[in-house]
Amino acid sequence: MLLWLPGVLTAEEVNLFRGIAAEGKFNDGALTAPGLGASGIKRNEQLAPDNENYDRFSRSFDAALDRNETFRTAAVPKVLYPPILSRYHPGMAYGTHIDNPVRRKPVPMRLDMSITVFLNNPDSYQGGELVVETPYGEKQVKLPAGDGILYPTTMLHRVAEVTSGERLAALTWIQSMIQDQSKRSMVYDLALLTQWAMKTAPESPQYHKLNNTRANLIRMWATD
Repeated sequence: MLLWLPGVLTAEEVNLFRGIAAEGKFNDGALTAPGLGASGIKRNEQLAPDNENYDRFSRSFDAALDRNETFRTAAVPKVLYPPILSRYHPGMAYGTHIDNPVRRKPVPMRLDMSITVFLNNPDSYQGGELVVETPYGEKQVKLPAGDGILYPTTMLHRVAEVTSGERLAALTWIQSMIQDQSKRSMVYDLALLTQWAMKTAPESPQYHKLNNTRANLIRMWATD
């Protein structure tokens, strides 16, 4: 499931994150992936966790995800990894890779899904597409500022080289309460059908049956 989430961030939040980036201290992104950095695969910068505004960025980003109904429905989130504010200047890129399956710190967690939220308008920089390998070929993603893309962490992906301008993005990883991707997809599809049925015939037995089935599947598959 590769899902476009329009308007994850408000215009005010986009401007806040841009301001934090403009004033903040950034580290070499290779520090969080030494092997990929040493091989030249990872070439970017990340807002330093000890930056004075990192906590504000983290809280604001988590709150934005929490209020997004599509994100909650599709990801069924259990744990969010502390978010990253990434920056790419011309010549920077992140070669094809797959994200770690687990993280030990700050809390042990499994990484099921990834989300990238773009912070620059697409016409303000060249290159910098998020390129995800799908069964139907590569999918290039470059969204308006504030929009996000949600996808399983199992998918190979890369960030194309930035040739001009600056690429800013906020990203994190999610441990879902439903570990199996195919089950998450089914639950999400049922959610869309339930929403349609609620608008079409909210008092019908068919709506109640469909909503009950979706709820029971989540109850059956979710981990505590």
